Amino acid sequence: MTNDSIFRDYYRAWDWLQAQWLEVEPTLTSEFAMRIYVLLAGVVTLGLSILIAYRLMARLQTVEEATFSYKRRGPRATRPETIERLRNELLAFRKKMWRDYLYLLAVFVICGFIIPSLALFFGGAFYDWFDPAGKAFVALNGNQIVPHPQTLDIASFVVNELTHGTLMDFLEVFHIEMGKIINNPDNYTFSLAVFLYRSFVGTFAFALLFFIRRVVVIAWRMPPAHELVPSAATNST
Repeated sequence: MTNDSIFRDYYRAWDWLQAQWLEVEPTLTSEFAMRIYVLLAGVVTLGLSILIAYRLMARLQTVEEATFSYKRRGPRATRPETIERLRNELLAFRKKMWRDYLYLLAVFVICGFIIPSLALFFGGAFYDWFDPAGKAFVALNGNQIVPHPQTLDIASFVVNELTHGTLMDFLEVFHIEMGKIINNPDNYTFSLAVFLYRSFVGTFAFALLFFIRRVVVIAWRMPPAHELVPSAATNST
């Protein structure tokens, strides 16, 4: 026979949970709480993208010419058809390595540049929702507050900050600006976010230029396949 006290305890616990939820629901679903949720989601997404970009940066910086050398164990090839097959294997191996590095480079650009730029764009576009009292933008000429900038102006602002971050102080020295708005220096929160954005993309841009330089040097010095096949086919010592 079923013990009715078990069901009574169950219903009491369920009623208690409902009462607790009704008490905290207004706080958990308030507009302030929604801001916190969106901010945390953005921070996590941006943090993961930066972490991935840093991991890929370390991998891209270690690329060496030896990576593209196809080493085959076995006796030295002497038959023409065997040598031709080894050359084709070497060329196919090199193509695969280039594709792999291009894939890593694409992910690096997405995580190191595109995702942070999207975060800056949406942060600027919806800044009034995060901080109704704060003004994120001022006019480029005149420093008047721009309370509701156009979407195109915010996109131009992001491009402007991206170029300033990737080109270091080059644009600053020559006073080259793009767009109609800049960050409001009196808004320390948003200005700090812009500073961090520039620092991130500047670091990734330096690493990207270093990698491109290394790849160009490797591609220039890399011997043709017919020179590598005999040495690649010799017996291993």
